[in-house]
Formats: sequence, C-alpha cells, structure tokens
Amino acid sequence: MITNNDIQTELFDQLEAANLGYPIAYPGVDFTPPDSGIWLEVSFFPAEPRDDALADDDSIQPQGNYQVAAVTRPGSGIVGLTKAAQAVQDAYPRGQTIIAPVRVSRHPYQMQRIDRDDRMMIPVTIPYSA
Repeated sequence: MITNNDIQTELFDQLEAANLGYPIAYPGVDFTPPDSGIWLEVSFFPAEPRDDALADDDSIQPQGNYQVAAVTRPGSGIVGLTKAAQAVQDAYPRGQTIIAPVRVSRHPYQMQRIDRDDRMMIPVTIPYSA
C-alpha cells in the first residue's frame, strides 16, 4: 500500500530533480531565507483517501494537494516571482506519475499572491490522486 510518506518523498524528489535553480525550504528542516532573490517553500496536504468501502480489505486511493510557493522579499517586483511559479507548474504537468498509481490529477495552478511585511509569495497548488 502506498503511504502519504511515499507520496511526499517522491514529490520532494521530483522537485529536486526539476533543478529549478532556487533554494528550497522543506517542512521541518532548518532553512534561512536569503536576503534577496527567490526561494521555494514546500507544503504537503494529504486529504482523506477515497475508499469504496465494499470490503474490509479493499484498497484506498490517496489524494490531496502538494503546494510549492515561490517567495521573494518585497521590493523585488513580481515578474521573477511569477516566472518561478510558472517553472514550478511546468515541473508537474497533469498526468505525471508521482508514484504509481498516484499522479498529478489536474493542471497545477497559481493562487493569489500573498504579501507580508517580510515577503511576497505565489503558491502553486499541485492536486494529486490515484
């Protein structure tokens, strides 16, 4: 049976393999954001799996969202930030296998820009399911 940890690990590995050229902040890992430039912040949101509930030993189908935010400091403009968000989208095309049978189930999409005192970010959501 595929676990959430299996899916999360493979998504992280695929981001590394995409070699987008930005530092990556992973959950639970010490990371100091740069004073300038763009970096990525990763989140993993597994959802309740689909379960047909026909028999006690039936398998479940994992699903959820993986999110990679492109982040920069205020005053850097949004062109580079939007370009980084698009690069993340391009790294996870719809239908791409994450770990069989789990795949990117919908086209990744950019969410609304988030502005804070110390950073601006554009989250990219990558839906997945089996």
